[in-house]
Amino acid sequence: MFRPLLLTGQLPMPAPARLQNFTLRSPKELNGSVSNRVNEAIMKGMALNYKFRPQSVQEWLDLLGASPIPPTQPVISRPNTPPSWECVHIIPSISGEIVALSPKEDILASVQGSLIHLFSSITGQFLRTLTGHSSWVSSVTISSDDQILASGSGDKTIKLWSVTTGKEIRTLTGHSSSVQSVAISSDGQILASGSEDNTIKPWNVTTGKEIHSLTHFCKVTSISFTPDGNWLAAGDSGGNIKIWQPQLVVQ
Repeated sequence: MFRPLLLTGQLPMPAPARLQNFTLRSPKELNGSVSNRVNEAIMKGMALNYKFRPQSVQEWLDLLGASPIPPTQPVISRPNTPPSWECVHIIPSISGEIVALSPKEDILASVQGSLIHLFSSITGQFLRTLTGHSSWVSSVTISSDDQILASGSGDKTIKLWSVTTGKEIRTLTGHSSSVQSVAISSDGQILASGSEDNTIKPWNVTTGKEIHSLTHFCKVTSISFTPDGNWLAAGDSGGNIKIWQPQLVVQ
């Protein structure tokens, strides 16, 4: 229950005194800043006859002109619904056994034998075809700035292309067998290639020079840089994985 007398600093009056019709001073007389509404509520709370006193919290709130506090609604967590997927483009009549999407998500590269087709991933429109490999293309990747596309081929070479013009920038040679996988570091400085000759070769993208040759257990089938470019992972046909730190081998 509320104890309004404590709000005014007025001490409870002994029952005998009240029975002798002793007149209580109102809170407003003791403190002029007390509002009329609060003064009236306190006086009713001190009524000698209990029947005239507020009998519930709601009656107190009504006297004070306060709104009841609504009950707190429980927070119901929604189930973790997976996003729905919708096909936005279909590109027919073009082999798509090997595809690569640019980091900026606006260029799609698709391989058809020794040809590389570029499309707008936003509109699905065909842009251009890159030609120059003498054998099937096994892997393509696009640099983080969307400017360079690298391709590895069964002709044992890696080619760098301008995504904007479709022209070949340079050809990298050094592997003794087909190139199975290519990857470009996030800063666009290093290209790594994995080959069936059991090696991984990091290359300087700007100069096209081979930086090093890393030996694997078997045919290297897949390679990938971490987003920060500090690690290079490679998998081979024997099920082995090697993780390299480029800064330890780049000269």
